[in-house]
Amino acid sequence: MATEWRRPVSRWQVAHGLLVLALAVAGLAGGPALAQSPAERAEYANVEFRLPDKWSVETGKQKLTLVAPNEDGFIQFSTLQPGNDGQLRAQAAQALTAYLSDTVLADPGDPILINGMPGFRVSGSGASDATAVQFVAVALSPTPAKPILVLAYASLDSFATHAPVFETLIKSLKRR
Repeated sequence: MATEWRRPVSRWQVAHGLLVLALAVAGLAGGPALAQSPAERAEYANVEFRLPDKWSVETGKQKLTLVAPNEDGFIQFSTLQPGNDGQLRAQAAQALTAYLSDTVLADPGDPILINGMPGFRVSGSGASDATAVQFVAVALSPTPAKPILVLAYASLDSFATHAPVFETLIKSLKRR
């Protein structure tokens, strides 16, 4: 019997396939499905934002991930526990190291205000699945009870390509 060779499948490809299947089932069941239009808006926790054109959406138990068409850029939304600035910074640091290994911050985290939502922004580098990446992350408090973390990252080779998409999405964040 001949041996069949199969290309290894990344966890992102598996998750993407499961999302497509889930969206197809939701569509058949009459549930809502997200379109891939550049003007399409989506929601997570207490914020809404503009979906990047042609990016896919992966839903998880406690996070939402947007995946670039070439699967070389990612934007992850997750919730943080309510707390003061120091507590939110500690939670954000913990979340960054959970998603990315070898995390190095390029800055201490500048305070920001996005569409009336206070928070802070950090950037740096790390690794995802043994691939070196650059990232930008914002922690926002759309309401004091539901702070969120938005982590946008891409490989070193593709970060410059995705940076405008990351910035557009971050600027589009609005309180629901």
